[in-house]
Amino acid sequence: MTSALTRLDAPAADGVPVLAYALDGALTSADVDAIQSDLDGHDRVRLLVRVDDVEMPEASTFTRRFVSMKAGALGKVERYAVVGGPAWIARMASTVGALAPFPVRHFEGEDAARGWLSGPATADEIEDRADAAQKAEPAVALLPTHRSDLVALHVDGTLTAADYKSVVDPAVRSALAEHDAVDLLVRIGHLDGLSMGAARQDAALAAHLGRFRKMALVGAPGWLTAVADTVGKLVPVEVDTFEDEAPARAWLGDASA
Repeated sequence: MTSALTRLDAPAADGVPVLAYALDGALTSADVDAIQSDLDGHDRVRLLVRVDDVEMPEASTFTRRFVSMKAGALGKVERYAVVGGPAWIARMASTVGALAPFPVRHFEGEDAARGWLSGPATADEIEDRADAAQKAEPAVALLPTHRSDLVALHVDGTLTAADYKSVVDPAVRSALAEHDAVDLLVRIGHLDGLSMGAARQDAALAAHLGRFRKMALVGAPGWLTAVADTVGKLVPVEVDTFEDEAPARAWLGDASA
């Protein structure tokens, strides 16, 4: 199938590469894969998609596919600008913006979009870059599950905003894009704490607490167990702590090893 995407020239913005595309035709998952491949070549990018013509009757299909791109790819995006297109494109941009861990804006004209993309880094973006530069390895990784409505994480180290944006946020939002409610398992090897950026991201993620059913913490230190006990009494989420992963997965109804 012929690609509906054409790459456009775009200068770097504030030292960050800009990946720009023109969309003309029926967008496919292969096109999203092409964007992901381009993302793989950079540590941090800003995106522009100009919609010349589009044939996609189910916008939600692309929204889910875009949000479910591998976490490492989405974590590299600082800003995403969508230009033109029919009215549903603007609505889709708003939906993606609510699900994605980066700002998304729709513009009627390309010059305005490029102007927004070329703006200087915000305080949040500067902090995210610093977090990413200081860390050789992420402090969080996804664990396998047998259910798409269960997000399982392993934490080891100090959580930063970069960890949230590259792993936690995309994984949770991808699950929420497919399900009305989800469960969360967090296995803790060693937790040194949260950076200020991570705390801010954690607070933003808390806006979705109403869509969480159960949250299991495995191997949590004493202070976090106490926090979990308190939070469990304040929010509409079942929260429990476990010393071992197997009973936690059984409580959540997941048979993964």
